[in-house]
Amino acid sequence: MGFWKRFWAFLRNETTLDEKVIEKVAEVKKEVREAKAAIKTAVKETGDVAKTVKPKRGRKPQAKK
Repeated sequence: MGFWKRFWAFLRNETTLDEKVIEKVAEVKKEVREAKAAIKTAVKETGDVAKTVKPKRGRKPQAKK
């Protein structure tokens, strides 16, 4: 009878381990999605800054006579 109790305890421990792994994987996936969104936002903002800093094209000033 001791063998079956130990075996059952082993199976129960494995199940909780599996649940923990699944939970951790879901948490990591969520963090990766959030990181991707943050990187996307940063890239867009960097592009906006580059456009703002870019020299403007226009008429050249007239030379004084």
